[in-house]
Amino acid sequence: MASNGETSEDSVAVQNSNFLLNTLDEMEKRVEELRDNAKKMEEERKSLLGSLNTMLQSQALVEVNKGDREELELFIDRLTKRCLTIEITVHIIRSPSQEKSLQTVLKYLHDLIGTIHSNMQQSRQVIERYLNSCITETKGPVDDKFQAALLGCTAEDQKDVRKRLEALWASLERAEKAESSMASAQSTVSSKNTCTSTKANKDVKK
Repeated sequence: MASNGETSEDSVAVQNSNFLLNTLDEMEKRVEELRDNAKKMEEERKSLLGSLNTMLQSQALVEVNKGDREELELFIDRLTKRCLTIEITVHIIRSPSQEKSLQTVLKYLHDLIGTIHSNMQQSRQVIERYLNSCITETKGPVDDKFQAALLGCTAEDQKDVRKRLEALWASLERAEKAESSMASAQSTVSSKNTCTSTKANKDVKK
């Protein structure tokens, strides 16, 4: 028969065990929350760098006057360097095959980014196919090779790739809107100049 002392010790041990388990459960939630927040910050950093790079290569920047362009380029360069001082890394445990698949997917994304500045329309179509490859029920064309590589990645990497593609899509739309606004402004100026020139010619004839 167990003594009262042994019973008391067992009770304390159980309480301590439960306390430690509950504490670890709470700490696990905090660790996962920390990882999620760090990943969001990492994605925001990538999105900012992508937007700055798109702006630097945009036709809208090319078409401003030289003085303003140099000032804008210095502004973009300063923001880019500031952004690069931020280092956020969330490591994901991968098998060798998953690592290989991820590198293949990253190569596709690298090639895509390289074509955005030279051919936005083609890049838009590629991004659309890649995004369709990321979802189960697609509503449009997919890229079979990209999808095969993506399916070889971890679930976490697949989510990250999809978010990067969505960020590229948003960045592309912003660049196209900026170019459209610039073209509209130039058209307005050109129209005003034409009207002024026409009026001046009429006045000369008089």
